[in-house]
Amino acid sequence: MNNSSEEIIIPMNNSSLPKWYAVGRVMNHEKLVCHYATNIIDSPGVLYGHNPFHHHFPVLLAQMVLIFFCTRITHLMLRPCRQTMIISQVVAGILMGPSLLSQSKTFVELFFPEATRVVIRTIAEFGLILYIFIKGVQTDVQLLASVGRKETMVGLSTIAVSVALGGTAYVLVQRYSPLEFETAYVVARFVPVSGITSFVVISILLTELNILNSELGRLASSASLVTDVFGWFMGFIMNNIVQAIDNAALKPLITIPYTLSYYFTLFFILRPFVMWIVSRGEEKKMISESQFLSIVCVAIGASFVGEYLGQHASFSVFLFGLSLPSGPPLGVYLEKKLDMVASGLLLPLYCTISGIRTDMCSLLNNSSLKIEFIIISGYLGKYLGAMLSSVYFVIPYQEALLIGLIMCCRGITDLSIYSLYRDNQVLSSQLYTLFIMNMVFVTALSTAVVVSVYDPSSRYAGSARRAIITTQENIDLRILVCIVKEENVLPIIKLLQASNPTRTNPIYVFVLQLVELLGKSVATLQPHDKPQKSGSNTACSVQIVNAFNGFERHANKNVVVQHFTAIAPYSSMQNDICTVALDKKVNIIIVPFHQVWSIDGKAQAGCNQLRSVNRNVLKNAPCSVGVLVDRSEAYGKNSVNLTEPYRQIGLLFTGGTDDMEALAYGKRMAEHPHVSLTVVLFRERGSNEYRKEKRRRDYENDEITILRNKSIGTNITFKEEFVKDGNDTTQVIQMMNDDFDLVILGKHHDTNSPVTSGLTEWSEFPELGVIGDMLASSDYRFSVLVVQEQPAESRIE
Repeated sequence: MNNSSEEIIIPMNNSSLPKWYAVGRVMNHEKLVCHYATNIIDSPGVLYGHNPFHHHFPVLLAQMVLIFFCTRITHLMLRPCRQTMIISQVVAGILMGPSLLSQSKTFVELFFPEATRVVIRTIAEFGLILYIFIKGVQTDVQLLASVGRKETMVGLSTIAVSVALGGTAYVLVQRYSPLEFETAYVVARFVPVSGITSFVVISILLTELNILNSELGRLASSASLVTDVFGWFMGFIMNNIVQAIDNAALKPLITIPYTLSYYFTLFFILRPFVMWIVSRGEEKKMISESQFLSIVCVAIGASFVGEYLGQHASFSVFLFGLSLPSGPPLGVYLEKKLDMVASGLLLPLYCTISGIRTDMCSLLNNSSLKIEFIIISGYLGKYLGAMLSSVYFVIPYQEALLIGLIMCCRGITDLSIYSLYRDNQVLSSQLYTLFIMNMVFVTALSTAVVVSVYDPSSRYAGSARRAIITTQENIDLRILVCIVKEENVLPIIKLLQASNPTRTNPIYVFVLQLVELLGKSVATLQPHDKPQKSGSNTACSVQIVNAFNGFERHANKNVVVQHFTAIAPYSSMQNDICTVALDKKVNIIIVPFHQVWSIDGKAQAGCNQLRSVNRNVLKNAPCSVGVLVDRSEAYGKNSVNLTEPYRQIGLLFTGGTDDMEALAYGKRMAEHPHVSLTVVLFRERGSNEYRKEKRRRDYENDEITILRNKSIGTNITFKEEFVKDGNDTTQVIQMMNDDFDLVILGKHHDTNSPVTSGLTEWSEFPELGVIGDMLASSDYRFSVLVVQEQPAESRIE
């Protein structure tokens, strides 16, 4: 308003506008909003003759409710296409903007009057700051040290080819049909930016698609990290070059020292201060509310100083979060306290408003097609750069195509950049709309293709499956054991000890510690050296490692133990389990049952996430799977002696491939000098039926006959039980309640067999099979190992 030549038009008498504010025009398409300063926040209420929609706070509440419902409905409609929440929110904003709903003046004046937009946008910006701060804390800068040559080349190729094709398209347009100078200048500035893929965006996308810890997800995460870091440095340099051109050549010489000093303060002053606050909380095993609020205030203060120095608040707070350690306790606590409010309530405001600011009418211009050609060329360059470099590193062609699509996706980081440049009048309405629409279209298309094509389990489904029954005598038995908590260690060690490791027939044990991904943005699967990393990595329990190391020492070289740690979301943790099993050629995976029992024998609430993991492993495993239902703790049977195996073992045999696999495992256990195996054969009562069954199961009966002949004078005992229905089967098993420490059985049984009739009417744990479910649900005193073998046609002979 300093220029006196500016014309101000205030249509105060316009009856179509509310009486509490008026909108005028200033030159250069700027708007001037005038409203009454008396009681514009709260409304006395409609009962007192006041319209709540003429006051800021009621309008804000209405806007938040409207945005919440619109975004949820849009996401529900887009759910079949598996679109991300952020894309759904932007689409909802586009539908609420001038392209559709905002064409109605009544809708605009009711929900989005000019006088209130600054309020909701301010709150939305604050939500963005909190959200980006969380993502910064969850990002581990040490990941850069683990990025390999392949990931680096994919990331750099993405940028290089994108800039090359985008730049070529820009040159062609300017040569044959040039854009206006201002538009051309802005587009030229955005050509290098189009090649950058945000690490935060990709990690959010992969998490929502549930492929964060897949091979494709890990490659995309690392490659995007490379492009993001490269983009930061290039952005810093280019920004100062632009300042030197636009303002003065000496301007960067002034801003660079201030900026570097600010970064130094974040990493070397504020970070130690926050770590001191966290260390005080660790002494009490928790972070107090006052300490939490102190950390948040420090983050807000850092973003304010960044704004003061010319750095956007979201970028400043992200750098501050990046300086802090990811993972527990700080990352987990901040995520728990802030994520629901930031991502569930405030971030949708930001994304939706970004969509509302688009205007399709601004695209009715001849230059739109030329700009679109340049933008699409940049996206095509990103796709080709990522895809071709992946093919060069012998990545399967289909996965290389999907890597290219993932690297083209955009999200909250790009949205914040577009909004920032729109606020600063760098982007016109036309350019802003084009960038947003391309972001939505490309990301939505890429996401839909990746979801429909990529299945991480296909790697395991296409491989030949292994089993104990196919393992020849005197051949190493390879077992993968999954540990969730320390209570799982002793029962699994007892099971391994009962598996009879010897010099001539050793056991290779792969210990995989399962850690839920909390406070971090990247899933990891890594082997670790037992001496040096057991005490330094919070994801690797010292007690667990020491217990298995002690078991290995007591085994006198009959057991070889190798440790792994998988940090991943529970929803996709089976990918890591199956990957280790496939790579290590494992014969059987042992997973702990999700439910535990107290010392008085009562079942306690189990971990439903672990149950989901077990189900997914049973469905996708490339080998046999055993689910260990441990009751040792419940009845005081849990010995702390690492050399003490399960001694009295029962094997329930009704027939089928799973029971044959359980029998093969039991045969190996019976070779242990301190283990006694009792094989209980369930037969249908009635001689005629028994003879028919015998003829139908010649292979199984022959194997049992051979084992019977070999077991004379050994630790194996056979019992034959004739039953007429499931009730008889249950009574027989109940009579054995005090006879065994461990009972082994197969998962699948013939549902038409009288042996299990009546047991299928009610099932609490169907993943254990009919009889396994009964043993896990009832008050039995022994532990249970339910074994599942894969189909016979998939076995390795």
